[in-house]
Amino acid sequence: MKQKLNNSKIRCILVRPHRLPEILRINNSLSSFEKGVGGTVDRILVPELGDQICLLIRKEGFIFTPEKNRPLFDDKGNPYDCIYGSFFIVGMEGGAFRSLDDRELVTALRLYEQPYKIIIDDNNNHFIACIPEEPSEMEAVQC
Repeated sequence: MKQKLNNSKIRCILVRPHRLPEILRINNSLSSFEKGVGGTVDRILVPELGDQICLLIRKEGFIFTPEKNRPLFDDKGNPYDCIYGSFFIVGMEGGAFRSLDDRELVTALRLYEQPYKIIIDDNNNHFIACIPEEPSEMEAVQC
């Protein structure tokens, strides 16, 4: 992943499986993001967040991280895929990551606030259910 980074701290959101999202200020460095997701990061865009916000997920997370985190929904509200493992939500500007502004922060928190138990049919990889669950206790994160 080629991405311009600088060493300043940015405000972002960390979403871990079975937990409420956490607002963090972390170093805007590849190593900080990789530490947070547990491996090489990949950037994805989610239509509901627009093109100025991206998710930083673990590359091939479905292989390395068996823990399902949040579902991805289509425009009709039906789940079609899910994100595995922890991920960051960050702003983007001119090819660089940046802090989320207040409006973006609220939008992203609303979209990913609810932890889910995600059940997938192993035979054909279609979703069976996304069941809201109570979040687990919080633990401190060092990125």
